[in-house]
Amino acid sequence: MRNCAIGDRGSFAIANLIGNNKSIYELEVFNCSISEAGGNSIGNALKTNFCLERLSIGDNKLARLDVE
Repeated sequence: MRNCAIGDRGSFAIANLIGNNKSIYELEVFNCSISEAGGNSIGNALKTNFCLERLSIGDNKLARLDVE
């Protein structure tokens, strides 16, 4: 997904999807109107996902520290 307005609600759904998923290797949510709450949700899901190799989450409303 790129340049779509999924916002935090969509990012919560993505977080549920990738939490323990072992088949998604790349995720692009560039410019999707995600704020810090949605970014945190995705970040927490990444703590249990060890298969995702590439994440493009730029151009959202996230704090730089959260992105790092």
